[in-house]
Amino acid sequence: MNHKWLAIGLAISLASIEGTTHAQSSTTKVKLKNGQVLEGTVLEDLSGGGVRLILVTGETRDIAGGEIVTIARPGQEPIVVVQPAAAEPTVAPAPPAPADGTLGGPGESCRARSDCREGLGCFHDVCATGETADERPPSVGLGSDDAADEVEPKPRGDGIDGLYGGGFAGGAVAPAFPGVAGVGGATGFFGWRSGAFDLRVGFGGFGATFPNGTLGFAAIRPEVLFFVAGPYGFGFGLGPCIGYYEDSWFGGGLLYGGFTTATPVALRFEAGSAFIEPSLSAGAIFGSIEQANGELLARPAVLLGLAVYSK
Repeated sequence: MNHKWLAIGLAISLASIEGTTHAQSSTTKVKLKNGQVLEGTVLEDLSGGGVRLILVTGETRDIAGGEIVTIARPGQEPIVVVQPAAAEPTVAPAPPAPADGTLGGPGESCRARSDCREGLGCFHDVCATGETADERPPSVGLGSDDAADEVEPKPRGDGIDGLYGGGFAGGAVAPAFPGVAGVGGATGFFGWRSGAFDLRVGFGGFGATFPNGTLGFAAIRPEVLFFVAGPYGFGFGLGPCIGYYEDSWFGGGLLYGGFTTATPVALRFEAGSAFIEPSLSAGAIFGSIEQANGELLARPAVLLGLAVYSK
């Protein structure tokens, strides 16, 4: 009789152990990053590695993938949930400068003024007008690390399209048979520039000495300049002049003629709100003297001068 009850008890114990093992193998264990372990049945796999779980307590809970360390499904080893790395934001590259010979419009990239259409300059590698280029974003606080990045250098030698005015003073010596000649004087001028084209009109007086004579004259001299490579360019001018000439060969008298120059070098740089332009011009003073019986007089002239002007 005792053996009978012992067998029944052993059978009940084995059944209990088998039922417990079956119950444990039919649940999923989810370990969270905070150390908590949740146990239940998976109702649905969520995007991003998460799951919807009905717990053994009867509660339904959605668990995001970012909260999970491992998931142990029934009959499987724990699996580590790895989150995909966040994609780095992409930055659109700046549009390249035109490579087919076409000129850039407002807002397009550039390397020099010649890359932009007429009426536009190249400011901070972007084609724009002078007014647009002067606009700046609001400045940052003095304590900001980005303060130095917000300060952009002002373009030098650009943004001078339009009308301007100024003055010129200079002089030089030039070889003239049988010695040297010297010219000196000053003019005021006004001008207009658009892109590479610059038209200037000067009006003033000059004096000159030659081996055989002296003269003084007043001149109005239009000058055309072309700036083909930044501040470097060339120009030429020709205008009427009138004055008095004294010469040991011709005598003295009224000079009526012209003053012509060619300017192979024209440097320009900015100084505050004005522009300074040292230049070298070579040319000739020519005309007729009233006592010279209509003979044509021509004398060399070289001017090494300094122009200062502003809008």
